[in-house]
Amino acid sequence: MIREQIIPCHCKDSLGRYLISKQEALNFGHNHFRVSELSKQLNISSKKVTPLLSSAGILPISGPLVNSGKLHFYKKSSIPNATIKSLRIRRKSTALTSSHWSGTHDERAEFCININSICEKYSISKLSFHYKFLANNLIQHKKFRSDKYITTKDSNRISHILENYVSYDQAAASLNVSSYYIRRLASTNKLILDNSLFHPIKNPGLVSRDQLDELRLKLSAW
Repeated sequence: MIREQIIPCHCKDSLGRYLISKQEALNFGHNHFRVSELSKQLNISSKKVTPLLSSAGILPISGPLVNSGKLHFYKKSSIPNATIKSLRIRRKSTALTSSHWSGTHDERAEFCININSICEKYSISKLSFHYKFLANNLIQHKKFRSDKYITTKDSNRISHILENYVSYDQAAASLNVSSYYIRRLASTNKLILDNSLFHPIKNPGLVSRDQLDELRLKLSAW
């Protein structure tokens, strides 16, 4: 904040530390809000303070979204008590009329498929789903409360993958070979992977069931 000239600095000491007057430090505390203070006054979590104030056209003087500062600070003069009261009432009315979702209306409409339902349908764990699809950025997701949701389009895509593709480990178990053998075939292009489904994302270690059948025939011929 000194570098941004929000707090005046008079000099540096012999160790190169910034020195400010005690009175100006006290004045800053009296004349500015920290997010934690506003969180209590608005009765919302600290993470929701900045988006709520921004929606009302109230911007911080310092913070990650302003000057790469670690904390958001607001001038008290820019947020009168009447404004805080108005925002508190607005927040309550919004909470009462909204559904249990915490995203925006557009997000609720778009991200409507619960990942849990897909995991149950195809008998895979949420951890496995995460590593196969989310960790690879194969699809995007939104988290509402404690659950993760994806779009209908991505749900259809994932369903197609789970119905028609298997992991390297599953392929190895089906062929009664080691997973290293499958990975070596893929790395040496002896097993041609269908990357079109994952373009431009790198194939996350999946083999189509058709490819698996072809490979089974080749192994039996060998």
